[in-house]
Amino acid sequence: MDHSQSSSEVTATESEHSEGDSWISWFCSQRGNEFLCEVDVSFIKDEFNMVGLSEYVDQYQYAHQLILDDPALNSDDLDNEVLGALETHAERLYKLIHQRFITTSRGLEMMAKKFVDGAFGLCPRFYCEHQHLLPMGQSDQPGKGCLKMYCPRCEDVYTPQLPQYRYTDGCAFGSSFPHIFLLEFPSFLPPPPQYVDQPRVFGFKVSQGNHHRRLEKHRLRTPPPTNRDTSSVVATAPTDYSSYFSFINSLRLGTPQTPY
Repeated sequence: MDHSQSSSEVTATESEHSEGDSWISWFCSQRGNEFLCEVDVSFIKDEFNMVGLSEYVDQYQYAHQLILDDPALNSDDLDNEVLGALETHAERLYKLIHQRFITTSRGLEMMAKKFVDGAFGLCPRFYCEHQHLLPMGQSDQPGKGCLKMYCPRCEDVYTPQLPQYRYTDGCAFGSSFPHIFLLEFPSFLPPPPQYVDQPRVFGFKVSQGNHHRRLEKHRLRTPPPTNRDTSSVVATAPTDYSSYFSFINSLRLGTPQTPY
């Protein structure tokens, strides 16, 4: 939903939603939400599936009622400002619910249909030969990263090509979805690319040398954890700045060393 809409546009949109489909169908049909599937109402009503989500969403109870079109929540009594804020909370809550739903058997089946239809787009890498992509988030928590696209063939991550998806909160899918999906459907796991571009100058092959090995080493290196606990690392005062930067870099790489 575009939050830059005027009050009249929000009112008109809300009216259209209330007179037509459910809130879930309306939200999933909005521009930029086409990757989302419609979560089953029974899944949302199950309190066990909602455990822990209230800490990420303000006005959780009202947002939950709005998603379910609960008649106990009378939106006619709310002014446009309050209703707009509640819509924002409901959108965040739905994305967190969606992240959990798509890892269930029912959710995986719905996402599999989208994947087969190529709804998530194609890998931009030439040698992947139009491999279908899978959506993923940079984090499981809201507001921590935008939507990215994972290619099962080259095993790399890309920014969505269409601009309406580039600022979608990645928490709607989470960082584990592509890997859970491929574990559930191993038949969708494609073979690795058959070709790798060979640098040539006037038809002669160019040795990739150290540059290629450095890029490959960087690609295969596991990124350091973002929330690493360094409280157990006892650091003494460095003797000079070079050892200090070396020590800080070792912490960043996840291999703490003494600064000497």
